[in-house]
Amino acid sequence: MNIFRNTKAAITPRQAAQHYGLSVEPSGMAHCIFHDDRHPSMKLNDTYFYCFSCHTHGDVIDLVAQLFHESPYDAAKRLASDFCILAAPQQKSMEARPLTQPSPTEERLCFSILMDYEQCLQQWKKAYAPTDPEEEPDERYVLACYDLPYISSLVDIWFQPDKEQQQKLAQALLQDGTLVQILKRMTNAREE
Repeated sequence: MNIFRNTKAAITPRQAAQHYGLSVEPSGMAHCIFHDDRHPSMKLNDTYFYCFSCHTHGDVIDLVAQLFHESPYDAAKRLASDFCILAAPQQKSMEARPLTQPSPTEERLCFSILMDYEQCLQQWKKAYAPTDPEEEPDERYVLACYDLPYISSLVDIWFQPDKEQQQKLAQALLQDGTLVQILKRMTNAREE
């Protein structure tokens, strides 16, 4: 499923642990939350976590699933929501469902929102870039790093001569709620 792959690619166990309140040392060690830990015994790497005392281990989704006592799918959804991870549209789902063609106005709206979001992400990537290697990166910078390539690839579709591909993309964006997520993100950013 895309939500698992996208979430694991976008968020490290360390980022998730810090986001949910766990204090992580610069070395990546932390007090394990799965047993009574007196000394930091859990290592948080880029792709997995491992406790040297209780031997609990897994990826970022396993960490959040165990932390909140929920299924891996619910943990992946929680991470995707909390870290604003966009799921790439699935080709099969776009072709399998009968959709009405978007109007030219709806297509222009899709393009306009994607262009605005791409510009917003480019600004965030510059404005919120960490200046100190020890500094924890701003969430907007992290979001820009993860979302910008995907959003730019969607914007590029509108500059291609394939009108049918543009219509399919607009259909998918209008149906799966991606545009609503993007608009909420930009509105929240403007309010800050």
